[in-house]
Amino acid sequence: ARPVSQKAHVFRHRGVSYSVSLESVLSGHEGWVYSASWHPYLKDASGKGGQPLELLTASMDKTMTIWKLDQESGLWLSEVHVGEVGGNTLGFYGGVWGPKGDSIMGHGYNGSFHLWKKTQSGEWEPHITVSGHFDEVSDVSWDPSSTYLLSVSKDQTARIFGPWAATDQREVDTWHELSRPQVHGYDLNCVAFAPTVPHRFISGADEKPIRVFDAPQSFVDSLQNISRERVRDFPNEVVADFERPIGASVPALGLSNNPFNEKDLDDDLGFEVRGTFSDDVQRPAAPVILEQPPFEEQLIQSTLWPEVQKLYGHGNEIISLCSNHDGSLIASASKATVAQTALIRVWDTKTWKEVNKLKGHTLTVTHLQFSHNGRFLLSCSRDRSFSTFLTPETATEPSSRIVGHERIIWGGSWSYDDQFVVTGSRDKAVKTWKIDQATGVASEGAGAITLESGVTAVAFSPSFESGSIGEFKYLVAVGLESGAVGIWAACLSDNLFLTWIPAVVLNSYHFDSVRRFSWRGGAPGLSLFQLASCGND
Repeated sequence: ARPVSQKAHVFRHRGVSYSVSLESVLSGHEGWVYSASWHPYLKDASGKGGQPLELLTASMDKTMTIWKLDQESGLWLSEVHVGEVGGNTLGFYGGVWGPKGDSIMGHGYNGSFHLWKKTQSGEWEPHITVSGHFDEVSDVSWDPSSTYLLSVSKDQTARIFGPWAATDQREVDTWHELSRPQVHGYDLNCVAFAPTVPHRFISGADEKPIRVFDAPQSFVDSLQNISRERVRDFPNEVVADFERPIGASVPALGLSNNPFNEKDLDDDLGFEVRGTFSDDVQRPAAPVILEQPPFEEQLIQSTLWPEVQKLYGHGNEIISLCSNHDGSLIASASKATVAQTALIRVWDTKTWKEVNKLKGHTLTVTHLQFSHNGRFLLSCSRDRSFSTFLTPETATEPSSRIVGHERIIWGGSWSYDDQFVVTGSRDKAVKTWKIDQATGVASEGAGAITLESGVTAVAFSPSFESGSIGEFKYLVAVGLESGAVGIWAACLSDNLFLTWIPAVVLNSYHFDSVRRFSWRGGAPGLSLFQLASCGND
């Protein structure tokens, strides 16, 4: 290698000459160094100050280093090393000092933040910071107990967010990422809970199988510690040999989260730490039971959920799926350009077998939702139609199929009493349809809303006490291509017509298309409605 030049470089600026020469080469990182940041200027109480000769560097070798000039020897020494161990990250893309020089933060390739603060003893300790998706968020869903929120994204991860309960040291609840149950190799498109077993969800991605996940025992224990709420942890019915594994691991070059138990941690064979490319077989990252929200390193390695089932049947990428309210049935649909592939498949979660194929559309089914009583299934499609099915596990044809819009229908939703459905379309309209409770047949003309932008998401609210919001009987959330969110309230007339009135308009929360809504209901201590939304921003 060519030696580093010691030659001085002279330049002038505003009449002043400067000479720049090499002073030191700081050698310590094993990967590309992406940023260097000088310690900030500090002032004392009298207004005097100075800038300590300390330099923070961030590298792709998953470390950040603080270099300090030793006044006696004149050498730059590495005083502090912080960073990650393991995982499938690509290291740090940058690092910055806090304004007082007593904290440092790094950011990684996958949108993660890493925070360290200096203690009174001079040690640098990791601290909890914000986290979230770094690409379009495709779908969100509250768990059946409304304790935490699950989201999936084009960043190929599923993430769980929940409250960190207030303590004597912290006056209010704060929300954090609590788990990263699925880290996949394909973009994730849809998610739903299947609550025959608590903490069980299904996800669909740009691949053909549907995947089913159960929470490990470490998540259940950590959730209870962090939220300070009693967490339900037993199936609706007796399940033979039901036992939660303590964690999950992903083999090298694999896509399935394999479960493991305590006995497996005593066996060094058969496991590899995700992202390790050594030929040596290594143990999986041990799951941890947490008392506070996890750090990024823990999220990546120790919070995966084991995959318990795969459902095969679709020939294209999974676009939409849902489960009924007791979790006994799942409906799913994939990308389609002809009627033969626009089938809706219905699955029994006791046997994990397909029990029916529903025909009713000619193009991709964009959204699916079971009614609250479980008797009906609503489907919306790119072919500008929506369909309703009575007893979808045995139906042979739709109860109704209506071409109700002029453009693609992005979403639909059942009212809490299953008397109405709403559909939202790119044609800038939200339409309401009355449903016959005996046959599932939809009737036109039950009310409509016209908006200034294409509609990309709609969702009826849960039930509420009569009179709690005036004379209104229904609430519906509407998301637009512009990113605006509106909540509309409706009165019911004698002729079963809904008159919609705008109640709340939220224009500054999303800056691209809204993808999905999920209302929160039944959470402990919750007296008001809460609405989760996700979008392409």
